[in-house]
Amino acid sequence: MTRQQAVFIIALNATISLVISLLVVWLVGPRRAGLPSALPHSLPADLPAAEAALPPEGPSPGQPGLPVTPTPILHRVKEGETLLWIAMKYDVSVEAIMEANDLVNPDVLAVGQELIIPAPETEPTAEVQPAAEAGPVAETATATPSPTKAGPSPTPPSTPVGEYRLEITQIVARGRQEAEVLVLTNYGRDVRLQGWTLSNDRGKVYTFPNLTLFRGNSVRIYTSKGRNTPSDLYWGLDSAAWGTDAQVAMLKDVDGKVQATKDLE
Repeated sequence: MTRQQAVFIIALNATISLVISLLVVWLVGPRRAGLPSALPHSLPADLPAAEAALPPEGPSPGQPGLPVTPTPILHRVKEGETLLWIAMKYDVSVEAIMEANDLVNPDVLAVGQELIIPAPETEPTAEVQPAAEAGPVAETATATPSPTKAGPSPTPPSTPVGEYRLEITQIVARGRQEAEVLVLTNYGRDVRLQGWTLSNDRGKVYTFPNLTLFRGNSVRIYTSKGRNTPSDLYWGLDSAAWGTDAQVAMLKDVDGKVQATKDLE
């Protein structure tokens, strides 16, 4: 093979290679131009782009979400506290606390006792309808106050704040000296009970020590012996004070004026 023949063959091979390369670029290049360099790592390769752009599912506007259940409150009873005072503190009724804790007697609590305080009841609000665009003038609606919650009211509306308003609200275990207890509740002004007396019609008289009974609170007077606390007083009798032989319980102030009575018949 001559030198001229070898040069011709090399030139021919180079030309053929160049033509093949240009042909490959022309066929493959336009198809790859519209493809992204790489798919996102967070999406599967077969997921349509329209679905990938959708927001996460959730409640539509105007539709209520999941109901939220209120969490009950735990209250540890402290010395001097009454169920009525606790109910006033958390704005719930005495009956609601008794039902939540399976209590039988609202006047018997122990220091350190844990009470479940249910969530306050909410009153539904009336929906206001828009007035008609044309026609007679719409009547003005007058708001009606909602009824008071069940349970003893700490302040009867008929009692002015500055006046005494004490009541013998309950006598528990009447006739049983070891368990007998009288409950005295203050619905009026704060009262210093020192020198006041509690008596029956058989001559048995109890004189109160230095104790202030605040508005809305109660004090328990046990017939038996014990140690006095701000919420529990002990008469120290050896027999029942409110047995079948007694017909009336009477509370008098330091001036001997009757402030409360309870018929025992």
